[in-house]
Parts: sequence; C-alpha cells; structure tokens
Amino acid sequence: MTIVRCCYAVVSLVLLVSTLTSATREEERSSFATTSTTDQSPTSVGLSLTGGYEVAALHGASLMRGFQQQKVEIDGKMRPAMEAFDYMAGLSGGNVPIVLYSYAQTMDGTNFLDAEGEVTAPQDITAKKLRHIKQGSMFHILTRRTWSRALLVLLSEKIFRTKSVSVFTLIVYYTVIKPIGIKRNQFFGPTELGKNKHFVGVRDDVKATPITTFGVTGPQEIYPTNTYKDVSMPTRVGSEAGIISIKDVENSLSKNGNLTSVLFSATPYEVVSHYDRSMSFDTIAPPNTIVEPLNFPIHPTKPSEWGSKKQRFSLEMLLGAGTNFMGGFDPGTPDHEYNQVREVDVTGNGDMRKLMLMDGGVNVINPIPILVQKRVRKIVHMHFDMTFNKRKPGFSYADIYNSTNLNEWMTNMNLEQGYFGAYFGMGSNCISYAMNLIFDDGYNHMKTLRSNLDSLYEADNPLVTTLENVTVLDNPFWGTTAGDKVDLTFIMINLPRKFSSKIHRDAAPPPKGIKNIVDQNGRFTNKELSTIPNIPLKATSRKAVIARGFHVIAFTVRQANMMAYLGSWIVDQAWDKPLLGNDGKEKFGGFKAILEKN
Repeated sequence: MTIVRCCYAVVSLVLLVSTLTSATREEERSSFATTSTTDQSPTSVGLSLTGGYEVAALHGASLMRGFQQQKVEIDGKMRPAMEAFDYMAGLSGGNVPIVLYSYAQTMDGTNFLDAEGEVTAPQDITAKKLRHIKQGSMFHILTRRTWSRALLVLLSEKIFRTKSVSVFTLIVYYTVIKPIGIKRNQFFGPTELGKNKHFVGVRDDVKATPITTFGVTGPQEIYPTNTYKDVSMPTRVGSEAGIISIKDVENSLSKNGNLTSVLFSATPYEVVSHYDRSMSFDTIAPPNTIVEPLNFPIHPTKPSEWGSKKQRFSLEMLLGAGTNFMGGFDPGTPDHEYNQVREVDVTGNGDMRKLMLMDGGVNVINPIPILVQKRVRKIVHMHFDMTFNKRKPGFSYADIYNSTNLNEWMTNMNLEQGYFGAYFGMGSNCISYAMNLIFDDGYNHMKTLRSNLDSLYEADNPLVTTLENVTVLDNPFWGTTAGDKVDLTFIMINLPRKFSSKIHRDAAPPPKGIKNIVDQNGRFTNKELSTIPNIPLKATSRKAVIARGFHVIAFTVRQANMMAYLGSWIVDQAWDKPLLGNDGKEKFGGFKAILEKN
C-alpha cells in the first residue's frame, strides 16, 4: 500500500497551417503584448488539449500522431498537418504532449509521434503490432513504469527529509524530460535560443507556438492557505438552471477582495496572465501576518526571467506546476506541500514576490479561453470522459447517449458548469471558473452539439463536429475581443464499433467463454483493452497494482498502441471527406478544410 499511496502522490505530474507570420512572431518576441492588437486572422488555427491526468496526455498524443500522418500544402510543399497549426495549447495532462512534442531533442516530430507511413487500418492491427513500441517515442515515455520513481518520493521525504516540492520536480525531469534529451535546469525559449548552452529551444520542425498553462494561488506569505481551496472553491456564482453575466462575477469578486486563483500561460517567448484586479489577503492571511496586496496583471516576462541562474524556470518546473493539481487541493496532502514557488517581478519595476504555482485546473478544464484570447479563428479541441475514475469501467458515449435531457447530457459529458458551461455562463460555478465567460448563446450551441454527436454516434462514426461562428464576448479577466467569431471543432474521444470490431482476434483475444472481441457497444471484451479509450488511472489495492504489472500512473504497451491507432484512425476518417449522421446530413466537413489554408 505504501507504493500505491506514493504513486497517488505523483499522479498529476507524470500526467505529467503554417507557422505564424514573421511579423507576428517578432511582435510576440519583442513586445510581450498581453492582448492582440491586430485583426482576427480568418485562417488562424489552434489545437486545444484538455486536462484529465495522464489519459489526457495519451489521447492528445494519439490525435497529434493522426495529424502528423496527414499532409497539407504549406508554401507549395506537402508537409505534416501538425505544421499547419498556429498554436497548440494544453492544460494539466494535456500539457505533457505539447511540451514533449515541442521540445524533444532526440528525434523529429514524425519519429517522436511514431507516425511514419500511412494510417493503419483497424483490420491490419495485429498482436505483433500492439506489442511493438518505438523506443524513445512519446508513446514509449507514457508506458514507463513509475512506481520506482514514486518510491523515491517516499524515501526522500521520510528518510532524507527532502522537501516534497523538490522531489516532485525531479520526478518530472527523470520521467518525461530527460528521455527527450534535455539537461536538468535549462531555460526554455524559441528555436534560435537553442544554440545557447543554457537553453533548450523549440525544435526546428515545430511550427506552432506551444502554450503551457499553470495556476497561481497567491503569494507564499499566505501559506498554508491558498486562493483556490480557501476562496475560489467555496465561492459560487449563479444557479444550476441560470445564466450568469460578467457583472455577476465582478460583484462576487469585489466581496472577497478580488481573491481567486489565476491562470498563467507560458510560451517560448513570455509568461503571462490576463487577470486585471488587485488582491487583498487580509481575510486569509495567517494569524499575526501582514501580507501586501498583489496587483494584477503581472508584468509579462520572458521565461528565462522567472527565477535565477541557479533555480531556473525550466521545463521540469513548468510541467511540475502545470500537472500538479494535488498542490491545490488534496485531503491527503498536508499543508499543500507540493506547491511550486517562483519569485517573480510582478510589476516590471523590481517588485519581487514569491508566487505559489500549481495545475491550471484551478481555473479552467481546457485551454480554449487562451486560444480565444489569442484571437484564433478555428479551434480544434479534444474532449473525453474526464470522470472515468468515478464511473463504472468502460463508461462511454453509449451511456451518455441515453441522457434524458440536455442538462443531464452536459453533466454526463463533463460539459456542465465549470467544465465547459462556464464559457457560456451556464449554471453554478466556483468563482475562478465563472471568470471564464467568453461565449454567448450557450443553450443553443449545446443543443446543436448534442444533436450532432448523437447523430454521429448512431451512424457509428467518429464524434467530430464544429460549432460554427460562436460569438466571443468582452471579458476583462481574459482580455477577449467582443465580436470575434470562433469555429469550435469538438472531438469527443470514443471507440466506434466500426473500428474495434475489425481488429484481429489475436490482437484483442476475448476472455475464456466469450465469443466476440467486442460487446454490443463496441467495447473490447479483452480485460486489458476493455476500458479503451478511458483507461482508469488508479489501482486501488496491492493486488491491482501487481495485476497491472506495476503500470500505475502509466499504460501498458498494448493500451498505448491501441490508443495511438485509434487517434490516427479518427483523424483519417474525418480528414478529407464529410462525416455524416444517421440522418444522412453532414455533421463535419473534414480537418483538411480547416488546416489547408491555401
């Protein structure tokens, strides 16, 4: 049980087209502007990878593999479609594939995503192919056993009295950063800075700007309290059936000294937030402690200026904070001892404050608002069942489809309230989620989304559809531009029967006494593969840990490969031909039309 307990202690960590025009990139490098000053580009495209522990990392990697295998014309040449994204953003577990793909120094994007050759048809997936994994690839990294690294946490904390936060960052490094050829404690930045021995730069073949997210929950002086657990979570805005406004959010904030957790984003060029209020900590400061107010927005800063030469804002620090939900709220973690801390010049005038950093899930469940703030016109968003650990094994859209009404459907889809509904002002939300009101006409958009996904499910097609021309609202907490339009392409990760039923029997052999390799809903009957795509993360007993071959907070090779094949198949099926619903009508026009800008 010690190993299991320790593994939980690191759960969130292991969880852990064309390029931007030169003018746009130069502006971002030199001015570090927090809001866009140019018109919305009609062809700008961003990839959004939701949070959701290590499963989000695997799902994101699988879709990225699919896009890498497709080709689009860029500057007169046929290039991998991943190069057509202008931005790619992650949150929590979704940060992992964004960082690894962007900064991996050991191989190019095609090899790192194991994306050589054409997409493998489901009938060509054999037992041999499922057993083979490309060494050093992202999928290989996601299958690495972590129990020994988790045990290191226990030894360091209990025997050597090492601070948990320090060990946490080390495990991030040795689990996911060192395998991609990066030295410890390196600055990160744009490609050209990679020539400096103290920096790791974005790899040459990465054309999109990577965006990694994390949360800030106040200055270190208020420790052991923080603005997420002690303020944001208890403070609710709106009602279950109501619609909230920005005015409602502002009124609620003003009653609490503007206290809330705040989302930050890090690109190779800047670390920035868009929250615009001054926080007073009088109500949550420790006894007999005076804590100075914290003025936002914090001065946009180069990543290399977040920290010192000795203690740099490295990729392992960034991922350590960005995948560390436990640092914000976990009853089993005393005093939030896994908080990352960074001393930052908050005003640009030498006003240094130590800020507590943690998983961006304290503010949002996915990075869509960041891409909207960047004025991206077309957003391709990955979504999946993020409460899989609370559901019966194998929960899928087959269960969601039977929802009796829209509210129940949104709840089953993890779209209600703070998860997604807050973007449209729907429902009751904690204050840090309520600040994310950026879109209008939520109920109509959600009705359209459900109708399209239900129809695609009935047709046994991948669940991909676009909400077109969603109107952006003015939001002072994000700096979004009222009147902008967004085409939001929604990918619900699911396992269509037309994929699973064609797999070779030897690749997914059913248990003894069961004839079929899939059940009536298309889920594998094979025990190891039965929970694809929403693989449970937790093993709750010593027996379960042993049964999984100590793949705790990791996947088996067969699970990772099956997801890689599924992700590629989803992109391929929805690439250059329309997806039709059971009514024969087009529900999605194809990714190629979104990414090919010529």
